[in-house]
Amino acid sequence: MIIHDPDGRNWVHWAVFNIPPNYNEIIENASGNNMPIGSIELNNQFRTPGYGGPEPPRGSWRHEYKMTLYALNTALINDLGSFRSYAEIISVLEGKIIAKAEITGTYSRD
Repeated sequence: MIIHDPDGRNWVHWAVFNIPPNYNEIIENASGNNMPIGSIELNNQFRTPGYGGPEPPRGSWRHEYKMTLYALNTALINDLGSFRSYAEIISVLEGKIIAKAEITGTYSRD
């Protein structure tokens, strides 16, 4: 699962790998505390582990935030390191994606 801001140069807000296939939800405020067993949260683009919320520059345009959940043809992704750019994450997934679901939200700050 990846949450990123394509308007902010594909800023990665959350990247989670190895979510067990029997999980059908991630509870609110799960990052860092109540993630599915076996899942791995990478550092976000703020260079902190787990989820980093939307934070477009004050007075900037409305940003889109895309949350994409990927179904992969492999059970585990290993050797991820602590941070990957959006392009690096997508390159790790290349050839492994069998389906995806995506939702987009928007946010701006005055």
